[in-house]
Amino acid sequence: MKAKDKEQILSEFDTMRDIEESARDFYRQIVVDPRVESSEIKQVFGRIAEDEQRHIEIVDRILHIVRTSL
Repeated sequence: MKAKDKEQILSEFDTMRDIEESARDFYRQIVVDPRVESSEIKQVFGRIAEDEQRHIEIVDRILHIVRTSL
């Protein structure tokens, strides 16, 4: 694989990671927002934030594989 191609892949996954982090942080803000009174909404957004964290971990593994194997 060409270095340029590898850098493009890394760039795309770095962007993906940033999006996942932003989404996770947004959902976490809803969970702690005192204006949101519904515990059900807080639970749902908490679970979504956890899902986003798992997505970040997956992207981190992919980035590691690309950096070390390609």
